[in-house]
Amino acid sequence: MPLIKTLAGFFMSSRLKRLEKIRAKPDETQASVFKDLISNLSQTEFGHTHKINSNTSEREFGSKIPLQEYETIYPWIEKCLKGEKNILWPGEVTWFSKSSGTTNDRSKYIPVTHASLHNNHFKGGRDMVAAYLASQPSTRIFEGKQLSLGGNLIPNPYRNNSFIGDVSAVLIRNLPAFYEYFRCPDRAIALMDDWEPKIEKLAAATMNLRVASAAGVPSWMLLLFRTIMEMKGAKNMHEVWPGFEVFFHGGVSFDPYRESYHKIFPDKKINLVETYNASEGFFSFQDSPVERGMLLLTDHGIYYEFIPLDSAGGLAKDVVPLSAVETGKQYAIVISTNGGLWRYMPGDTIRFTSVYPHRIVVSGRTKHFINLFGEELMVENADRGIDAACKASGAEMENYCAGPVFFKESGTGKHVWLIEFKTYPEDLDVFARILDESLQNQNSDYAAKRQQNLLLGPPEIKAVPAGTFLNWLKEKNRLGAQAKIQRLSNSEEWIREFLMFAEQGNPKS
Repeated sequence: MPLIKTLAGFFMSSRLKRLEKIRAKPDETQASVFKDLISNLSQTEFGHTHKINSNTSEREFGSKIPLQEYETIYPWIEKCLKGEKNILWPGEVTWFSKSSGTTNDRSKYIPVTHASLHNNHFKGGRDMVAAYLASQPSTRIFEGKQLSLGGNLIPNPYRNNSFIGDVSAVLIRNLPAFYEYFRCPDRAIALMDDWEPKIEKLAAATMNLRVASAAGVPSWMLLLFRTIMEMKGAKNMHEVWPGFEVFFHGGVSFDPYRESYHKIFPDKKINLVETYNASEGFFSFQDSPVERGMLLLTDHGIYYEFIPLDSAGGLAKDVVPLSAVETGKQYAIVISTNGGLWRYMPGDTIRFTSVYPHRIVVSGRTKHFINLFGEELMVENADRGIDAACKASGAEMENYCAGPVFFKESGTGKHVWLIEFKTYPEDLDVFARILDESLQNQNSDYAAKRQQNLLLGPPEIKAVPAGTFLNWLKEKNRLGAQAKIQRLSNSEEWIREFLMFAEQGNPKS
């Protein structure tokens, strides 16, 4: 293994130089990416339709191509699914990632081109490992396997030799053969379809290996770790994998799960590296253990634009380039990618923690917030509030969601929080009070609406039975490595529907 570490260090040195350029000259790298993207776009039917040529400027690009949501770009994606060539990107697309999104959204099929696979997803992963090695010179990560949770793949119903699946499954299926030496479990288990027996097989296949790192969504990885501990009769994961060192996590915020991970890794600190790697692309990763935020990857085949959020949480009219963003503001992200997405809005909101270097945090979704009374509650606020409440009350949370209830008679209302606890709070009133205080401390609009309960009453916590959120995912046919629960909704009907589902005993339990 020392030889592998030496070779890896030599190989990664060039990647560290690239990361330094991203930090110092993001505008220059974005200009280079834009030029390459436009050259490819000009060779496609989408480009011809929008009168794009290889000399199109960034300003012309923004005026010729309207902002795209999935519904508007899907007719083009459908042509790719059916095997037509040169539609959104030169050549034929044979791989598509199935974006599971959140529980009430229908699936989306995102093209994964050869360029996006190798010059975005894989490139981002290699650069992430390079940054980790640089920050941890005494690492022993190569002395064990990396555990990665994959989804499943299905044949493209439109044609042969083409596949659709979670982005994790697409990546695992396309990894070079030599990577199998470093990762686990084997592909046959990693790409299994039925998720519940898959967890058991994943646990059995990995619990006796020497695992040093893991990559995946915190909620699903936590379920796997607990299954392994139960099968091994272990008190914690240190007993199972004493050499476990780092968890590369993404998909959902880690904050609500922090206490749970502390309990299963209690004896020593494990390293945590946050990533923003979606079906649409690998956007950023945490490049420093001491800096808040993830480095925006500006030379990985993605050109970025940003839409400021207005005071009501909606989208402003103006779209700004990377050079014009400011720290602290909320933006909806707009991407043009080497996967053939053009001025596409994936629905995420971000906030810059710094510029030059440009680091971001994911603050929520453009359609997932609560703002019935002007409180402008974002997912980022909610995740931190849940984390604070768990720490103060000794609770462990499996999952949560929240939404508003409006009282027509008084014109006031409250937020109802449906929470599935692994460990119930010592005092539920303390949990609710700390959650409320944390939200007020983070969000002045929420605090203003909570003044003397005039518009917004204190949060109501409803503990739902074990398995509720898993059964909700089953009900929506959304089980999988990338599946996520919608945290916040501005719809009273949505939260009442979920509450009714929980109270009726989870019909698929």
